[in-house]
Amino acid sequence: MKLLKLEISGFGKFKNKIIDLKEDFILIRGDNEAGKSTCVKFIEGVFYGFVKPYLKTTRYTDDLEKYRPWNSPNYEGSVIIEQSGQILRVYRNFQTGDYKIYNEKTGKDITETLEGYKQSNKSFPGEYFFKVSSEVFNNTKIIGQNNVGIKDQASRYITDTMLKNKDNHEDLTSSKKSVEYLKELRRDIGTTANTNKPLGKAYEDYKTISSEVKRISELKEEYDISLNKLSDLEEDFIEKNNLFELKEKQLSFEKQENDVNVLNEKDELLNDIANLNKKKSEIENSKRIYEPYLKEYEKIKDEEKYLKKAFDELSQEKRLVYKKYLDISKTLDDTVKSHKKSEKSLKIRYFLVFFFSIIASYLLKQYTKLLSSSIFMAFVVVNLVSFMIQNRKSGKSDDEEYEKVKRDRDFYFKKIEDLDREIEYLLNDEEDKNNSLLDIDKTINDKFNIGIKEIKELDEELLNCKKKLEESKSKLDFIVKTKPLTKTSNVNKIEFSKDFYIVENMGIEELRKEKDLLNSEIVRIKERIKILDSEIIKLPSLLDKEKSTAKKIEELENNLKIIDLTIGLVEQSFEELKASFVPKLINRVNSLLKPIYGNDIKFYIDEFLNVSYRENGSSNLKSSLSLSKGSQDIIFFVLKIAICTELYDKSGFLILDDAFNYLDDDRLKKIISVLKKELVHNQIIILSCQDREMEILKSYQDVKILNL
Repeated sequence: MKLLKLEISGFGKFKNKIIDLKEDFILIRGDNEAGKSTCVKFIEGVFYGFVKPYLKTTRYTDDLEKYRPWNSPNYEGSVIIEQSGQILRVYRNFQTGDYKIYNEKTGKDITETLEGYKQSNKSFPGEYFFKVSSEVFNNTKIIGQNNVGIKDQASRYITDTMLKNKDNHEDLTSSKKSVEYLKELRRDIGTTANTNKPLGKAYEDYKTISSEVKRISELKEEYDISLNKLSDLEEDFIEKNNLFELKEKQLSFEKQENDVNVLNEKDELLNDIANLNKKKSEIENSKRIYEPYLKEYEKIKDEEKYLKKAFDELSQEKRLVYKKYLDISKTLDDTVKSHKKSEKSLKIRYFLVFFFSIIASYLLKQYTKLLSSSIFMAFVVVNLVSFMIQNRKSGKSDDEEYEKVKRDRDFYFKKIEDLDREIEYLLNDEEDKNNSLLDIDKTINDKFNIGIKEIKELDEELLNCKKKLEESKSKLDFIVKTKPLTKTSNVNKIEFSKDFYIVENMGIEELRKEKDLLNSEIVRIKERIKILDSEIIKLPSLLDKEKSTAKKIEELENNLKIIDLTIGLVEQSFEELKASFVPKLINRVNSLLKPIYGNDIKFYIDEFLNVSYRENGSSNLKSSLSLSKGSQDIIFFVLKIAICTELYDKSGFLILDDAFNYLDDDRLKKIISVLKKELVHNQIIILSCQDREMEILKSYQDVKILNL
């Protein structure tokens, strides 16, 4: 197969991108993040759809989401290939998972005509064209910086695939047929989980029978326990019933005694109610006699309260007015003192003004000679007059302020006198009210020999009397409702018994419930014993059936052991057959590596495709993983070339994605020389971000160089 063209509608960073791959040897040059690995993943995705291999259900790898288009709603594309002389277009829609294969010349959809096609197999195109899974494809057809080696799981499938094409195919087929036959026998016997096969059905039958045996055995135990329990319950029931009857007798005795106590309690309460009613009437009659005097007394007391309130309000007002009066008086005194001090200061200022005016005039006249005597005197007079006018204005203002403060003080003094008169009137009224109260108290005392204080106490005494009367009536009503006399209290008199103490703290209802529960349980157990009788009869026959089924299982499992032992022997011979194929692969790898390492190193490969080496003159075999990263890349690179020549047709393609990053220039030239020489019929596609591959390949005439 040869790749001719990539047509990417939408994949990763690419949108409507076309890459022409018609030549046999192609170098695709691009910087990091240019999309080289995206192109490789596009090829893999078109053929295999990013479906995880070896699973019965369709599951996708993370690459399906990783390469979802950045800037396009279309997640699809096609790869144009040449296969057996035909030009085919392999199309895949990654969004839906659908794929189609067209004949590029006719445009006809040939997907359903291909051998092994199943619509549900999303990795079909790759498995059809390459006859391998996606994992084997990625480990052979594609060599990249991160997958130069071969994964362990893929190595087994690669080896099995190569064996199908070897000379020992008949032995391999015979071994496989033997294994398949034995496996078919094992499948016929089945597993413990498959109930449609003999072993599973036998296990299921044994499980069912054992479960039934266990169930009936448990029923047998239950049956024996039930018989013992029934005997104990019947004894408990007799004992509990005797206690119940004794409790009924004890309660009847208590009711009998309670009737006597209730009658006595009723008589006491009726007597208390009669006495309280009598006392209540006496207090109410007394209150009616004293009522007129008491009303007059209370009226005067209310007026006295009003006077006291008015007195408190006037006293409060007087305190506020008196405080203002004191504040104004203090201000007035301060003003008088300030005025006297100001007069004394004024005289001093007159003298100073006069003195300094004379000195100033004298100096002006003496040194300037500009002033005459008359002008000098006029200057002095003018200064004195202006100073006097200024001080007169200031004094007038002070006098006005003094008169205002004096008027305010006189106003508040007069108001204090008015308040004193009002307070005196209130005090006189209060004294009159007190005299009136004393007169009323004296009149009542002279007439009834009782004081106001005692009359007021009658209210509290009446209230207490009514309260006690209500309590007594409530108690009587409670006794009538809650303590009715028993109808049979006087019919059969019950004598006291000391056995009553046994059930004194027991409740009649609890005893009744316990007795009823015991009776119910006895009935239930008797019914259960009848049912258990019919089940226990089945136990002997079930034990025989369980034994025969266990024997059948043992026979089937012995057969499985024999089959597994035989399969092991056949598979061992199959592994030996695989090992016989390895030498040819070793010779191929050594011949390809000889131009690079010469004859100094001998390489070995086991059946799991692990590579080791031995240096000349040494008997020690070392793993290739002990070599440098560049040497490991070369070894596995050559191993994959050898595998490709065995797995695929000679005109196939090989993709190298930054596979030479760890090689020096000399080894790079040698490995490219090996590619040109050994894979002359294959299509080689190299993707690189470095310039050295391009410089080396420029010397070859048949190499096409593309830039992404």
